[in-house]
Amino acid sequence: MKVDKLKIILMGILVLCSIGAMGVYELMNKEVILQTDANKFKQEYEALNDKQVVGREDKYPTIQLEEKNPFYYASYEEVDKVLNGTGIIYLGYPECPWCRGLVPLLAQASKKVGMEKIYYINMKEERNLLTLEDGKIKEEKEGSQGYNALIERLKDILPIYEGLEDEEIKRIYVPYVLFVKDGKIVDTHTGTLDEQENPYIPLTEEEKTKLLSTLVDKMMKVAGTSCNSAC
Repeated sequence: MKVDKLKIILMGILVLCSIGAMGVYELMNKEVILQTDANKFKQEYEALNDKQVVGREDKYPTIQLEEKNPFYYASYEEVDKVLNGTGIIYLGYPECPWCRGLVPLLAQASKKVGMEKIYYINMKEERNLLTLEDGKIKEEKEGSQGYNALIERLKDILPIYEGLEDEEIKRIYVPYVLFVKDGKIVDTHTGTLDEQENPYIPLTEEEKTKLLSTLVDKMMKVAGTSCNSAC
């Protein structure tokens, strides 16, 4: 009888250990995925540091990101889920100079507020390209299916597509950040600061402080913490 009880106890311990190991593995796997995305994002954006912009005399602004930044490469399906729930969505791409000015401060703001993940979609090849010729709108490039669906979903808050003389056609201009809480878009952010006229000229320290404060305040609406722009 004692031997049987001992076997039962040992089997129970083994089962608990297995469950615990599976839980640890799952957490580690999630961490690896997030870390891989963070590294990919860092490399993708830093790869253009001080490189010459094609067709311009300017160089891409130099930026530095931490190894454990919050950016996560999301699918349109995942972004749709965030729009029905809670989270932060960043739409942009590395070659966009305005995006390069925003990204480091967006990462800093998320760290201050405690937002561990920012859902990111690289928009460089996603958007359509429309032109107006002789009063007619011509499609030079078709937008992706996901992009078109996102335009339709956000059409009430998006700006009109400039230069087409049609207020019904909307466009996502980047960088564009959506702050979502319980299925409601509580705030958005486009560009960097109104006073920055040339995105190839880095923000001053004073401007960085102002932009960081603005982003922290907007993230607070999502995080629901007691932190504010002075935390």
